Amino acid sequence: MPATPDSQQVDILLFEGQLALEEDRIPEAIKTLSDVVQMAPDLIDGHLWYAEALVRALRENQVENQREAALLALDEYRWVLSKSPENEQAQSGADFLMATFLQDEMAPFKTDGGRKHWQAGLEDLRRTCAHPDWVDATEVVNGVRAFDLAD
Repeated sequence: MPATPDSQQVDILLFEGQLALEEDRIPEAIKTLSDVVQMAPDLIDGHLWYAEALVRALRENQVENQREAALLALDEYRWVLSKSPENEQAQSGADFLMATFLQDEMAPFKTDGGRKHWQAGLEDLRRTCAHPDWVDATEVVNGVRAFDLAD
């Protein structure tokens, strides 16, 4: 079992990551702040600063895969918002990513056609789940329950 880091060690790393970001040593900041998140997964500031470092790298075109980095930053902001819904910095960061680097992620849902297509899929799923054979199926083969809804 790995040793649990003490809070002083985490605080020092968080400070080093913030300092590296302030001094434009972005790859170092990302690495250090990623370590903070791994060492102290419940520390809101660690997730927030890690996301900020990723966004800085995106803004300065210092990442190889922009989409992957943007999605990672968005996950960090969303984690912060799940713990602290009123966190304006996380909300602002998430909004920025959705409006810039991830604008195509929501594009299918921005048109009437896209929303209708999604709604039709949702209704189909609801009909499928309400089917009596789905609700009442009891046959289990080798630990796997199979549902034949073809009838």
